[in-house]
Amino acid sequence: MSHIVRIIARAAEMLGDDARAIAWFRFQPLAGFEWKTAEDLVASGEAEAVLRHLDTLDHGGLA
Repeated sequence: MSHIVRIIARAAEMLGDDARAIAWFRFQPLAGFEWKTAEDLVASGEAEAVLRHLDTLDHGGLA
C-alpha cells in the first residue's frame, strides 16, 4: 500500500490535485510501459518504475 500512497502523492504534487492524481493512477495508459496504467504496473511489482517515470516527467523528460 505504501507504494500506492507515494505514487499518488507524487502525482498530486505534479498535477495539483489528489482526485486528478488518483484518476491518472487508475486510468491513464503510459506509452513507455506498453500502455499499462500506473495501477497495473504497481500490481505487477513495478512501483519503483512508476516513481522513476514521475521523476523523469518532473525534470522535463518525455513520457
